[in-house]
Amino acid sequence: MTLIQLMEWVKDKSHFKTINDYSVFCEAYLSFIFDGLQAVIVSQNENHYHFFQYQKEGNYNVSRPINSKLMISIESFDKAKKDFDYAMQHIRELKEEVDLSPNMLTDDILSSQIRSLDFLLVEDIWRFVEI
Repeated sequence: MTLIQLMEWVKDKSHFKTINDYSVFCEAYLSFIFDGLQAVIVSQNENHYHFFQYQKEGNYNVSRPINSKLMISIESFDKAKKDFDYAMQHIRELKEEVDLSPNMLTDDILSSQIRSLDFLLVEDIWRFVEI
């Protein structure tokens, strides 16, 4: 699947009515990033933050910082889909990782550029796909 196809997919909000709908999209995105990125840039200051640089079809744009502690492999994702207890354990572990680092709240530049995960899910993704 291409980046363009993924973007078309998320533009249609009717594709996201159930948890399974999100799961299917996440699996497609994980498959895409496996070999569809130009580069993964690792933050020098906090090396668990990664930036995804897209290839030409994405105009070589770079994503916002992604906390790599929140990412799982396709194998783990498939297991979580099949095993509810495994999924719940992973969610509990992720909950501990989603807080912003203290310097992201106190540094003027970082605090103006980085917001919490809830903003990504509720606002940013939808704004991005409306472009």
